[in-house]
Amino acid sequence: MKTAFHILFSLHVFHEYFENGICNCLVFKPTFTTLSLIKKYGFRINENSNGFTFYSTNSNAKDYLSYIENNTGIDCFEFEIVSTNANFNSFTDIPTNAIVQYSFLSNLVTVETETLILQNNYITVASANGMGTLKIFFTDIITQFINKLNCNYLIQLNSRATQWRYYVINESQLSLSNPQIVSKNTISFEEAIPVTIANGKKALLFSSGKNLIKMSEGVNYKFDLIDKAISTNSTRKVIFKGLPNPNPKFLGIEEESENKTVTSPMYVYI
Repeated sequence: MKTAFHILFSLHVFHEYFENGICNCLVFKPTFTTLSLIKKYGFRINENSNGFTFYSTNSNAKDYLSYIENNTGIDCFEFEIVSTNANFNSFTDIPTNAIVQYSFLSNLVTVETETLILQNNYITVASANGMGTLKIFFTDIITQFINKLNCNYLIQLNSRATQWRYYVINESQLSLSNPQIVSKNTISFEEAIPVTIANGKKALLFSSGKNLIKMSEGVNYKFDLIDKAISTNSTRKVIFKGLPNPNPKFLGIEEESENKTVTSPMYVYI
């Protein structure tokens, strides 16, 4: 006889860093306790590209989950969150002043239409062995069941905004009168300042300053390096068209007093 499965809840994860918005680099692993419940009480997990759906063989979520809690003392399904992308913490907007992990709880949600958006909560930890935890409480599933509503959970993650820094190394010894970084968007860069980079070479640093720009998988911002002669009717010469966008592998931290600014260094050779 074929077993019928009924959806208890589902989860989908979205991230503005990715071009299609779908975050397919987080894995939700049932804890030992939850895995025991799955095996003993006939639950099933079907994973998809950006989350999973959790099924039960019992169609009455209220009675079944109440029975399980009364017999085991367990009140939630718990999952450990692991990332398959080594740069996840770099391109995701998470605190930088401490080692933190996510703590997603089904009793802390924002309701939008037929979706339950899990709040992005953080807990401070001594060392990060994973991305965090997800807890779906039985009482929250039961409440939705009683109200004849689906448990469609959603996690929405934001991209990290950084101070973009272009280090222009003039190896060809071009004569530059008034180098600038320009774009069709409204983001402006500070005036270039001469600096010496780690390898001892001289460079011109263009910083976005207080304009923090969000990182993205695709190219959302297009900047050009130009040189504009200092005269009223001067024309501009394009030195480097289409400057690179940040690589999340490379981040810096600029500390001023108690404030920390995450920077994205990029090196441009002309």
